Amino acid sequence: MERKHDLKKINLRVIDVQPFHWDNLKREGLTITWASDIGFGEYVFYRQYDPDKYNAYIESRYSDEYENNNPWNANSEYMDREDDKEFGLELLRLWLEQVHVR
Repeated sequence: MERKHDLKKINLRVIDVQPFHWDNLKREGLTITWASDIGFGEYVFYRQYDPDKYNAYIESRYSDEYENNNPWNANSEYMDREDDKEFGLELLRLWLEQVHVR
């Protein structure tokens, strides 16, 4: 995918990062709110879950079965595609620069 704008030249910045758990949509994840010279938006990383199996998933979070049955998904508002996740990677990199490791 050829990008319309070079990510290093659009003054991309992370405004906020919020975890969420939406019972009505059966999703949990993380929303990164971003802004740049070309606009603003939200990049949402989420996992869909089956409410009947949710407690079992929580208890087995570190197992291969959990990872295989609960893949991460993303909604990038058309900033990325399956074969090009550069925008999401840049947002994660910018967010990690802000993180204080203790």
